[in-house]
Amino acid sequence: MPLVSRQILTVISILTILSTTAVTTTTPLSAQDQSSESIPSASQSDDAKLKRDVQRLVRQLDSDTLLERENAEKELIALGAEITQYLPAVNQRLSAEAANRLQRVRTALDEAAIESRINGQTVNLEGTLPLKDSLQKLEALGNVHFNLDDIEDEELTLALKESSFWQALDTLLDAAKLDTNLYGDHDSLDLFPNVRQVTRSERTGYSGAFRAEPTMVEISKDLSSTTGGRLALSVQIAWEPNATPIFMNIPAKSIRAKLDDGSEIAAANPLSNPEFTPVDGSLAMEVSLQFAAPPRGSREIREVSMEVVALLPGSVQTFRFEELDGKEEVKLKHGDLTIALEPVSKSGEFSEFHMSMMLNDPNGVFDSYRGWVLNKEAFVTTPEGKRLENQGFHTTRLADNEVGISYLFELPENRKGHAFVYEIPGSVVKKTIQLKMKNIPLP
Repeated sequence: MPLVSRQILTVISILTILSTTAVTTTTPLSAQDQSSESIPSASQSDDAKLKRDVQRLVRQLDSDTLLERENAEKELIALGAEITQYLPAVNQRLSAEAANRLQRVRTALDEAAIESRINGQTVNLEGTLPLKDSLQKLEALGNVHFNLDDIEDEELTLALKESSFWQALDTLLDAAKLDTNLYGDHDSLDLFPNVRQVTRSERTGYSGAFRAEPTMVEISKDLSSTTGGRLALSVQIAWEPNATPIFMNIPAKSIRAKLDDGSEIAAANPLSNPEFTPVDGSLAMEVSLQFAAPPRGSREIREVSMEVVALLPGSVQTFRFEELDGKEEVKLKHGDLTIALEPVSKSGEFSEFHMSMMLNDPNGVFDSYRGWVLNKEAFVTTPEGKRLENQGFHTTRLADNEVGISYLFELPENRKGHAFVYEIPGSVVKKTIQLKMKNIPLP
Protein backbone atom coordinates (compact mmCIF):
# COMPACT_ATOMS: atom_id res chain seq x y z
CA MET A 1 0.00 0.00 0.00
CA PRO A 2 1.36 3.51 -0.86
CA LEU A 3 2.53 5.62 2.05
CA VAL A 4 -0.13 8.37 1.46
CA SER A 5 -2.96 5.79 1.60
CA ARG A 6 -1.67 4.40 4.91
CA GLN A 7 -1.55 7.89 6.38
CA ILE A 8 -5.17 8.63 5.30
CA LEU A 9 -6.39 5.36 6.84
CA THR A 10 -4.53 6.12 10.05
CA VAL A 11 -6.19 9.58 10.36
CA ILE A 12 -9.64 8.09 9.69
CA SER A 13 -9.04 5.41 12.31
CA ILE A 14 -8.01 8.00 14.91
CA LEU A 15 -11.11 10.20 14.21
CA THR A 16 -13.37 7.17 14.44
CA ILE A 17 -11.93 6.18 17.82
CA LEU A 18 -12.24 9.75 19.20
CA SER A 19 -15.86 9.98 18.11
CA THR A 20 -16.87 6.73 19.79
CA THR A 21 -18.50 7.39 23.16
CA ALA A 22 -17.90 3.84 24.42
CA VAL A 23 -14.13 4.10 24.23
CA THR A 24 -12.22 3.98 27.53
CA THR A 25 -9.20 6.09 28.44
CA THR A 26 -6.95 3.04 28.33
CA THR A 27 -7.35 0.63 25.43
CA PRO A 28 -5.97 -2.93 25.95
CA LEU A 29 -3.27 -3.96 23.51
CA SER A 30 -4.12 -6.59 20.94
CA ALA A 31 -2.17 -9.84 20.78
CA GLN A 32 -0.12 -8.47 17.88
CA ASP A 33 0.71 -5.27 19.77
CA GLN A 34 1.96 -6.96 22.91
CA SER A 35 5.72 -7.37 23.24
CA SER A 36 6.85 -10.85 22.28
CA GLU A 37 9.10 -10.81 25.33
CA SER A 38 6.05 -10.82 27.63
CA ILE A 39 4.66 -13.97 26.04
CA PRO A 40 6.49 -17.18 27.00
CA SER A 41 7.56 -19.20 24.00
CA ALA A 42 6.51 -22.83 23.64
CA SER A 43 10.02 -23.97 24.58
CA GLN A 44 10.01 -21.74 27.68
CA SER A 45 6.64 -23.17 28.74
CA ASP A 46 7.91 -26.70 28.18
CA ASP A 47 11.05 -25.99 30.22
CA ALA A 48 9.00 -24.54 33.06
CA LYS A 49 6.69 -27.55 33.08
CA LEU A 50 9.64 -29.95 33.01
CA LYS A 51 11.23 -28.12 35.94
CA ARG A 52 7.99 -28.34 37.95
CA ASP A 53 7.66 -32.05 37.15
CA VAL A 54 11.23 -32.69 38.30
CA GLN A 55 10.69 -30.76 41.53
CA ARG A 56 7.51 -32.71 42.22
CA LEU A 57 9.21 -36.07 41.60
CA VAL A 58 12.22 -35.11 43.72
CA ARG A 59 9.86 -34.39 46.62
CA GLN A 60 8.29 -37.81 46.09
CA LEU A 61 11.70 -39.46 46.56
CA ASP A 62 11.03 -38.81 50.26
CA SER A 63 7.40 -39.97 50.18
CA ASP A 64 5.88 -41.95 53.06
CA THR A 65 5.11 -44.87 50.74
CA LEU A 66 7.73 -47.13 49.15
CA LEU A 67 5.76 -47.42 45.90
CA GLU A 68 5.73 -43.63 45.39
CA ARG A 69 9.44 -43.38 46.11
CA GLU A 70 10.28 -46.12 43.62
CA ASN A 71 7.97 -44.73 40.93
CA ALA A 72 9.41 -41.24 41.35
CA GLU A 73 12.94 -42.58 40.87
CA LYS A 74 11.93 -44.47 37.72
CA GLU A 75 10.05 -41.48 36.28
CA LEU A 76 13.01 -39.15 36.82
CA ILE A 77 15.32 -41.53 34.96
CA ALA A 78 12.78 -41.91 32.15
CA LEU A 79 12.68 -38.12 31.63
CA GLY A 80 16.25 -38.25 30.31
CA ALA A 81 19.51 -36.37 30.75
CA GLU A 82 18.02 -32.93 30.07
CA ILE A 83 16.55 -32.87 33.58
CA THR A 84 20.01 -32.97 35.21
CA GLN A 85 20.10 -29.16 35.34
CA TYR A 86 16.98 -29.18 37.52
CA LEU A 87 18.14 -31.78 40.03
CA PRO A 88 19.11 -30.30 43.43
CA ALA A 89 22.46 -30.79 45.11
CA VAL A 90 22.59 -33.39 47.85
CA ASN A 91 22.77 -31.54 51.18
CA GLN A 92 21.73 -31.93 54.79
CA ARG A 93 18.12 -31.02 53.97
CA LEU A 94 17.60 -34.35 52.17
CA SER A 95 16.93 -37.57 54.03
CA ALA A 96 19.39 -40.42 53.60
CA GLU A 97 17.00 -42.38 51.37
CA ALA A 98 16.14 -39.39 49.18
CA ALA A 99 19.86 -38.64 48.82
CA ASN A 100 20.62 -42.25 47.81
CA ARG A 101 17.80 -42.31 45.28
CA LEU A 102 18.85 -38.95 43.85
CA GLN A 103 22.39 -40.25 43.51
CA ARG A 104 21.15 -43.32 41.59
CA VAL A 105 19.10 -41.06 39.29
CA ARG A 106 22.16 -38.93 38.52
CA THR A 107 24.34 -41.97 37.85
CA ALA A 108 21.79 -43.50 35.48
CA LEU A 109 21.29 -40.23 33.60
CA ASP A 110 25.02 -39.61 33.26
CA GLU A 111 25.68 -43.13 32.01
CA ALA A 112 22.93 -42.81 29.40
CA ALA A 113 24.08 -39.33 28.31
CA ILE A 114 27.72 -40.38 27.92
CA GLU A 115 26.74 -43.54 26.06
CA SER A 116 24.67 -41.42 23.68
CA ARG A 117 27.56 -39.00 23.11
CA ILE A 118 29.99 -41.85 22.42
CA ASN A 119 27.59 -43.43 19.93
CA GLY A 120 27.35 -40.09 18.11
CA GLN A 121 24.54 -38.91 15.87
CA THR A 122 23.68 -39.83 12.30
CA VAL A 123 22.66 -37.82 9.24
CA ASN A 124 21.04 -38.50 5.88
CA LEU A 125 22.47 -36.69 2.84
CA GLU A 126 20.99 -38.17 -0.34
CA GLY A 127 20.68 -36.81 -3.87
CA THR A 128 22.26 -33.78 -5.52
CA LEU A 129 22.93 -31.24 -2.79
CA PRO A 130 24.91 -27.97 -2.47
CA LEU A 131 28.22 -28.39 -0.64
CA LYS A 132 27.65 -25.47 1.74
CA ASP A 133 24.15 -26.64 2.71
CA SER A 134 25.51 -30.11 3.44
CA LEU A 135 28.36 -28.73 5.57
CA GLN A 136 25.91 -26.57 7.51
CA LYS A 137 23.88 -29.68 8.33
CA LEU A 138 27.04 -31.26 9.70
CA GLU A 139 27.73 -28.13 11.75
CA ALA A 140 24.45 -28.62 13.59
CA LEU A 141 25.04 -32.36 13.94
CA GLY A 142 28.61 -32.20 15.25
CA ASN A 143 28.56 -28.89 17.14
CA VAL A 144 31.30 -27.41 14.94
CA HIS A 145 31.63 -24.36 12.72
CA PHE A 146 33.25 -24.29 9.27
CA ASN A 147 34.58 -21.08 7.74
CA LEU A 148 32.72 -21.29 4.42
CA ASP A 149 33.26 -17.76 3.04
CA ASP A 150 36.36 -18.58 1.01
CA ILE A 151 35.20 -21.83 -0.60
CA GLU A 152 33.23 -22.19 -3.80
CA ASP A 153 29.85 -23.82 -3.56
CA GLU A 154 29.14 -26.78 -5.82
CA GLU A 155 26.57 -29.49 -6.34
CA LEU A 156 27.51 -32.92 -4.96
CA THR A 157 25.78 -36.22 -5.58
CA LEU A 158 25.58 -38.01 -2.22
CA ALA A 159 24.18 -41.29 -0.96
CA LEU A 160 24.68 -41.05 2.82
CA LYS A 161 22.04 -42.75 4.91
CA GLU A 162 22.31 -42.83 8.72
CA SER A 163 25.95 -41.85 8.37
CA SER A 164 28.02 -40.75 11.36
CA PHE A 165 29.38 -37.21 11.54
CA TRP A 166 32.91 -38.30 10.65
CA GLN A 167 31.88 -40.60 7.81
CA ALA A 168 29.71 -37.85 6.32
CA LEU A 169 32.40 -35.18 6.71
CA ASP A 170 35.09 -37.38 5.14
CA THR A 171 32.79 -38.15 2.21
CA LEU A 172 31.98 -34.47 1.65
CA LEU A 173 35.62 -33.37 1.84
CA ASP A 174 36.74 -36.12 -0.54
CA ALA A 175 34.00 -35.27 -3.05
CA ALA A 176 34.82 -31.53 -2.92
CA LYS A 177 38.61 -32.14 -2.86
CA LEU A 178 38.94 -30.24 0.43
CA ASP A 179 40.68 -30.77 3.74
CA THR A 180 40.48 -29.25 7.21
CA ASN A 181 42.75 -28.88 10.24
CA LEU A 182 41.28 -30.81 13.17
CA TYR A 183 43.88 -29.46 15.60
CA GLY A 184 42.37 -25.98 15.59
CA ASP A 185 39.34 -24.73 17.48
CA HIS A 186 36.16 -26.63 16.58
CA ASP A 187 34.29 -23.28 16.55
CA SER A 188 36.38 -22.05 13.61
CA LEU A 189 37.48 -24.77 11.19
CA ASP A 190 39.19 -23.63 7.99
CA LEU A 191 38.75 -25.54 4.73
CA PHE A 192 41.53 -25.66 2.13
CA PRO A 193 42.44 -27.62 -1.04
CA ASN A 194 43.09 -31.30 -0.50
CA VAL A 195 46.52 -32.75 -1.35
CA ARG A 196 45.66 -36.35 -0.47
CA GLN A 197 46.27 -39.10 -2.99
CA VAL A 198 43.67 -41.48 -1.55
CA THR A 199 40.22 -41.05 -0.08
CA ARG A 200 39.94 -40.97 3.69
CA SER A 201 37.62 -43.95 3.97
CA GLU A 202 40.20 -46.29 2.39
CA ARG A 203 42.19 -46.45 5.63
CA THR A 204 40.18 -44.65 8.30
CA GLY A 205 38.28 -46.40 11.08
CA TYR A 206 35.03 -45.13 12.62
CA SER A 207 33.28 -45.92 15.87
CA GLY A 208 30.35 -43.68 16.76
CA ALA A 209 31.71 -40.26 17.71
CA PHE A 210 35.34 -41.37 17.27
CA ARG A 211 37.61 -41.66 14.26
CA ALA A 212 41.14 -43.06 13.71
CA GLU A 213 43.24 -42.37 10.61
CA PRO A 214 46.83 -43.56 10.00
CA THR A 215 48.99 -40.62 8.91
CA MET A 216 52.59 -41.88 8.73
CA VAL A 217 54.64 -45.09 8.86
CA GLU A 218 58.33 -45.16 9.71
CA ILE A 219 60.62 -48.19 9.96
CA SER A 220 63.94 -47.69 11.73
CA LYS A 221 66.82 -49.72 13.12
CA ASP A 222 69.03 -48.85 16.10
CA LEU A 223 72.56 -49.64 14.91
CA SER A 224 73.85 -49.83 18.49
CA SER A 225 71.40 -52.63 19.33
CA THR A 226 71.27 -56.28 18.33
CA THR A 227 67.50 -56.29 18.40
CA GLY A 228 65.44 -56.04 15.24
CA GLY A 229 64.09 -52.80 13.82
CA ARG A 230 61.04 -50.88 14.90
CA LEU A 231 57.92 -49.67 13.11
CA ALA A 232 56.23 -46.45 14.28
CA LEU A 233 52.66 -45.88 13.11
CA SER A 234 51.32 -42.35 13.63
CA VAL A 235 47.55 -42.22 14.09
CA GLN A 236 45.23 -39.24 14.26
CA ILE A 237 42.44 -39.93 16.76
CA ALA A 238 39.49 -37.56 16.49
CA TRP A 239 36.21 -37.11 18.35
CA GLU A 240 33.03 -35.08 18.16
CA PRO A 241 33.09 -32.04 20.49
CA ASN A 242 30.30 -33.50 22.64
CA ALA A 243 32.47 -36.56 23.28
CA THR A 244 35.76 -34.79 24.05
CA PRO A 245 37.72 -36.92 26.54
CA ILE A 246 39.48 -35.52 29.60
CA PHE A 247 42.29 -37.91 28.82
CA MET A 248 42.88 -41.18 26.97
CA ASN A 249 45.22 -44.13 27.09
CA ILE A 250 45.87 -46.99 24.66
CA PRO A 251 47.00 -50.22 26.37
CA ALA A 252 49.65 -51.78 24.14
CA LYS A 253 48.28 -55.25 24.92
CA SER A 254 45.06 -54.26 23.09
CA ILE A 255 46.84 -53.40 19.82
CA ARG A 256 46.80 -55.94 16.98
CA ALA A 257 48.47 -55.44 13.58
CA LYS A 258 47.90 -58.00 10.82
CA LEU A 259 50.10 -58.00 7.71
CA ASP A 260 49.13 -58.83 4.13
CA ASP A 261 50.36 -62.44 4.51
CA GLY A 262 48.13 -63.01 7.56
CA SER A 263 50.93 -62.86 10.16
CA GLU A 264 50.95 -60.36 13.02
CA ILE A 265 53.58 -57.97 14.32
CA ALA A 266 53.80 -57.48 18.07
CA ALA A 267 53.75 -54.24 20.02
CA ALA A 268 57.31 -53.11 20.83
CA ASN A 269 56.46 -52.94 24.54
CA PRO A 270 53.35 -55.00 25.32
CA LEU A 271 53.27 -53.68 28.90
CA SER A 272 53.20 -49.99 27.96
CA ASN A 273 50.07 -47.92 28.57
CA PRO A 274 50.71 -44.46 27.11
CA GLU A 275 48.40 -41.64 28.21
CA PHE A 276 47.28 -38.66 26.14
CA THR A 277 45.61 -35.40 27.19
CA PRO A 278 43.56 -33.67 24.46
CA VAL A 279 43.97 -29.93 23.96
CA ASP A 280 40.85 -28.08 25.04
CA GLY A 281 38.74 -27.07 22.02
CA SER A 282 40.52 -29.24 19.46
CA LEU A 283 38.99 -32.24 17.70
CA ALA A 284 42.00 -34.54 17.38
CA MET A 285 45.42 -35.54 18.60
CA GLU A 286 48.30 -37.57 17.17
CA VAL A 287 49.50 -40.76 18.85
CA SER A 288 52.35 -43.10 17.93
CA LEU A 289 51.92 -46.89 18.01
CA GLN A 290 55.21 -48.79 18.29
CA PHE A 291 55.72 -52.28 16.77
CA ALA A 292 58.52 -54.66 16.00
CA ALA A 293 59.60 -54.16 12.38
CA PRO A 294 57.79 -56.40 9.85
CA PRO A 295 59.61 -58.82 7.52
CA ARG A 296 61.20 -57.12 4.50
CA GLY A 297 58.79 -58.69 2.03
CA SER A 298 55.67 -57.23 3.68
CA ARG A 299 53.86 -54.66 1.58
CA GLU A 300 51.07 -53.42 3.84
CA ILE A 301 49.43 -53.68 7.23
CA ARG A 302 46.10 -55.21 6.33
CA GLU A 303 44.41 -54.21 9.59
CA VAL A 304 45.23 -52.49 12.89
CA SER A 305 42.86 -52.71 15.84
CA MET A 306 43.15 -51.09 19.25
CA GLU A 307 41.24 -50.07 22.34
CA VAL A 308 41.10 -46.41 23.31
CA VAL A 309 40.25 -46.06 26.99
CA ALA A 310 38.70 -42.61 27.36
CA LEU A 311 37.86 -40.70 30.51
CA LEU A 312 34.70 -38.71 29.79
CA PRO A 313 32.98 -36.01 31.86
CA GLY A 314 29.37 -36.40 32.93
CA SER A 315 26.78 -33.62 32.79
CA VAL A 316 27.82 -30.21 34.07
CA GLN A 317 26.62 -29.49 37.60
CA THR A 318 26.30 -26.14 39.33
CA PHE A 319 27.40 -25.98 42.94
CA ARG A 320 25.90 -22.81 44.42
CA PHE A 321 26.85 -21.63 47.90
CA GLU A 322 24.75 -18.86 49.39
CA GLU A 323 24.91 -17.09 52.78
CA LEU A 324 28.64 -16.40 52.49
CA ASP A 325 28.82 -14.89 55.96
CA GLY A 326 28.39 -18.31 57.63
CA LYS A 327 30.85 -19.50 60.25
CA GLU A 328 30.80 -23.21 59.37
CA GLU A 329 31.93 -25.32 56.41
CA VAL A 330 29.18 -26.11 53.91
CA LYS A 331 29.15 -29.24 51.75
CA LEU A 332 27.19 -29.91 48.56
CA LYS A 333 27.15 -33.13 46.54
CA HIS A 334 26.38 -33.71 42.86
CA GLY A 335 26.93 -37.19 41.46
CA ASP A 336 30.37 -38.48 42.43
CA LEU A 337 31.63 -35.04 43.48
CA THR A 338 31.43 -33.37 46.87
CA ILE A 339 32.39 -29.69 47.12
CA ALA A 340 33.11 -28.17 50.54
CA LEU A 341 33.40 -24.41 51.10
CA GLU A 342 35.06 -23.12 54.26
CA PRO A 343 34.02 -19.79 55.86
CA VAL A 344 35.17 -16.87 53.71
CA SER A 345 38.30 -15.14 55.05
CA LYS A 346 40.19 -11.93 54.23
CA SER A 347 43.50 -11.89 52.36
CA GLY A 348 44.61 -8.27 52.14
CA GLU A 349 42.06 -6.44 50.01
CA PHE A 350 40.55 -9.68 48.72
CA SER A 351 37.98 -12.15 50.01
CA GLU A 352 39.47 -15.64 49.98
CA PHE A 353 37.33 -18.72 49.27
CA HIS A 354 38.85 -22.03 50.37
CA MET A 355 37.19 -24.84 48.42
CA SER A 356 37.79 -28.59 48.60
CA MET A 357 36.71 -31.04 45.95
CA MET A 358 36.40 -34.74 46.72
CA LEU A 359 35.69 -37.35 44.07
CA ASN A 360 34.28 -40.78 44.78
CA ASP A 361 36.84 -42.55 42.61
CA PRO A 362 36.08 -46.27 42.19
CA ASN A 363 37.85 -46.38 38.79
CA GLY A 364 41.10 -44.80 39.90
CA VAL A 365 40.73 -41.84 37.55
CA PHE A 366 41.23 -38.93 39.94
CA ASP A 367 44.94 -38.47 39.21
CA SER A 368 44.08 -37.60 35.61
CA TYR A 369 40.94 -35.65 36.53
CA ARG A 370 42.14 -33.27 39.21
CA GLY A 371 44.47 -31.20 37.02
CA TRP A 372 41.57 -30.65 34.63
CA VAL A 373 39.28 -29.22 37.32
CA LEU A 374 41.44 -26.11 37.72
CA ASN A 375 40.15 -24.85 34.36
CA LYS A 376 36.49 -24.97 35.37
CA GLU A 377 34.19 -22.03 36.11
CA ALA A 378 34.36 -20.41 39.58
CA PHE A 379 32.67 -17.04 40.13
CA VAL A 380 30.52 -14.99 42.51
CA THR A 381 27.09 -13.56 41.73
CA THR A 382 25.86 -10.31 43.27
CA PRO A 383 22.31 -9.70 44.59
CA GLU A 384 21.60 -7.96 41.26
CA GLY A 385 22.71 -11.04 39.30
CA LYS A 386 26.02 -9.60 38.12
CA ARG A 387 28.84 -12.08 37.69
CA LEU A 388 32.19 -11.38 39.39
CA GLU A 389 35.22 -13.30 38.11
CA ASN A 390 37.93 -14.54 40.45
CA GLN A 391 41.14 -12.54 40.58
CA GLY A 392 43.37 -15.59 40.84
CA PHE A 393 43.60 -19.00 42.45
CA HIS A 394 46.10 -21.57 43.68
CA THR A 395 45.97 -25.15 44.89
CA THR A 396 46.21 -25.65 48.63
CA ARG A 397 46.41 -29.44 48.78
CA LEU A 398 46.54 -32.52 46.58
CA ALA A 399 45.54 -35.88 48.03
CA ASP A 400 44.55 -39.28 46.66
CA ASN A 401 40.92 -38.26 46.17
CA GLU A 402 40.88 -34.55 47.01
CA VAL A 403 41.95 -31.20 45.62
CA GLY A 404 41.98 -27.96 47.61
CA ILE A 405 41.73 -24.65 45.75
CA SER A 406 41.78 -21.09 47.06
CA TYR A 407 40.05 -18.36 44.99
CA LEU A 408 40.40 -14.59 45.44
CA PHE A 409 37.51 -12.16 44.82
CA GLU A 410 37.01 -8.43 45.21
CA LEU A 411 33.87 -8.21 47.37
CA PRO A 412 32.29 -5.60 49.63
CA GLU A 413 32.33 -6.02 53.42
CA ASN A 414 28.62 -6.82 53.34
CA ARG A 415 28.34 -10.09 51.37
CA LYS A 416 24.62 -10.56 51.95
CA GLY A 417 22.90 -11.75 48.79
CA HIS A 418 26.17 -12.84 47.15
CA ALA A 419 26.71 -16.48 46.13
CA PHE A 420 29.78 -18.51 45.19
CA VAL A 421 29.22 -20.68 42.12
CA TYR A 422 31.40 -23.53 40.84
CA GLU A 423 30.50 -25.40 37.64
CA ILE A 424 32.00 -28.77 36.76
CA PRO A 425 30.84 -32.18 35.53
CA GLY A 426 29.43 -34.06 38.50
CA SER A 427 30.93 -37.40 37.53
CA VAL A 428 33.66 -39.02 35.45
CA VAL A 429 33.08 -42.17 33.43
CA LYS A 430 35.65 -44.46 31.85
CA LYS A 431 34.68 -45.93 28.47
CA THR A 432 36.49 -48.21 26.02
CA ILE A 433 36.21 -47.47 22.29
CA GLN A 434 37.17 -50.10 19.73
CA LEU A 435 38.85 -48.69 16.59
CA LYS A 436 40.13 -50.41 13.44
CA MET A 437 42.17 -49.11 10.48
CA LYS A 438 43.00 -50.94 7.28
CA ASN A 439 45.13 -51.06 4.12
CA ILE A 440 48.15 -49.17 5.46
CA PRO A 441 51.03 -49.35 2.93
CA LEU A 442 54.53 -50.02 4.21
CA PRO A 443 57.64 -48.13 3.01
